[in-house]
Amino acid sequence: MRLYVVRHAIAEERATGGGGDAARALTEEGRKKMERATAGLAAIGVRAATVLTSPIRRARETAEILARGLGAPSVEDMTELSTGGAPPQVLGALRRRAPTSPVAIVGHQPTLGALVSLVLTGSSSALRLDLKKGAVVCLELDFAARSSDATLLWMLAPKQLRHLR
Repeated sequence: MRLYVVRHAIAEERATGGGGDAARALTEEGRKKMERATAGLAAIGVRAATVLTSPIRRARETAEILARGLGAPSVEDMTELSTGGAPPQVLGALRRRAPTSPVAIVGHQPTLGALVSLVLTGSSSALRLDLKKGAVVCLELDFAARSSDATLLWMLAPKQLRHLR
């Protein structure tokens, strides 16, 4: 399965109108940068059959931009991708869903970096990976293997993605 791991775009420091961390929306700058980054992904042929997201507002808004730009029919919440999510649970949820390839997941640090480490090394702490907001990691996962077998295909920072258009 082709998996695109995407960190949410730039969000407000504090939610306008209250609501705490979960209510933080993307900033206008974050929205525009993510739209340009998504255009870069589309320019290199990235498509998503499914977009799964943390239900946290900033991640959902990022996922909606991705879905529009990559031709995904819808965005589905996956609670395991919420802030503080555990990489083994995210991987288990992906395995249970057995999604059609290609899949984009949108979430938060440090969960996403630890997830990439887990599928590449077998340990969520073996590889220290701090994804910038709007960054994308492309992996090829083999869920048929006893433990997840993954290949890192590419990793692009948001600035690099914006220059691909």
